[in-house]
Amino acid sequence: MSFYLDEGTEVEEMLGKVEEGLEELSLFTDLGARTITASETEDKDWINNWKQYFKPFTVDDILIKPTWETVPEEHRDKLLVQIDPGTAFGTGMHETTQLCIRQLKKWVNEDTLLLDVGTGSGILGITALKLGAEEVWGTDLDENAITAVGGNLEANNISTDRFHVLQGNIIDDPLVKDWAGYGKYDVVVANILADVIIKLVDEAPAI
Repeated sequence: MSFYLDEGTEVEEMLGKVEEGLEELSLFTDLGARTITASETEDKDWINNWKQYFKPFTVDDILIKPTWETVPEEHRDKLLVQIDPGTAFGTGMHETTQLCIRQLKKWVNEDTLLLDVGTGSGILGITALKLGAEEVWGTDLDENAITAVGGNLEANNISTDRFHVLQGNIIDDPLVKDWAGYGKYDVVVANILADVIIKLVDEAPAI
């Protein structure tokens, strides 16, 4: 097992706590040799190194591109959605995200009011706006979503007047429900865990 400590952590103190924890566990199971070694990692830019793995990709006739990449020549005719997920949210490459995007293509039109539950980077709401939706409301438990959506709206030249985002739980927080409004949405999208979606099924018709 390996773990990493931030610069400034008292290494000896932390390793002592690890040793104490292992000592307690050894009363219940065989932990083997229990050898602990410490070493320094290379001085890498861990915050940005992941970007090398996020490349432009397509969902049918839509090109989803990280903000730091150029548009591939062979995809210049596609609808462009630029996304910077930061370190908190997904890139959009997951299969469920792509399934949601394909459904947006089927159901979104110029009159669509859309609610994006668990908006994250805003990729689904922004795609809906690119497809012609009139306005989007997004909620997320993570406060970083507000910053992420704002940056991605700017990257796609979309006004913040068309995408409203709030931190909070729309399932059980009355204030978040009041903010989102009731009985006005044409489409509700939620690319989140199944157990949360199940709870949302009962709430969505009233939203």
